[in-house]
Amino acid sequence: MVVVPPPSSGTRAFIRDTVMQGAAFAENAYVTVTDREAIDIVAKSPIAIGMLSEGFVRMNKGKVKVVKTPPLKRPAQHHYPG
Repeated sequence: MVVVPPPSSGTRAFIRDTVMQGAAFAENAYVTVTDREAIDIVAKSPIAIGMLSEGFVRMNKGKVKVVKTPPLKRPAQHHYPG
């Protein structure tokens, strides 16, 4: 199960534009309302995968497994609309 942030999320836009090179998320992806909802779903489901900012994952240490990737950094001054 793919868990994605809401359309207004900067993390969602950054992943779509940078990692997915503009491709759409899976049509059957579960769209969350908050980061808290996303981490709770991923933490409870052995088949869920989601995307969250590193800061939020650090605040919830031990709730989810982290897939190691090369570092991705969203520019602080850039706004990514949904």
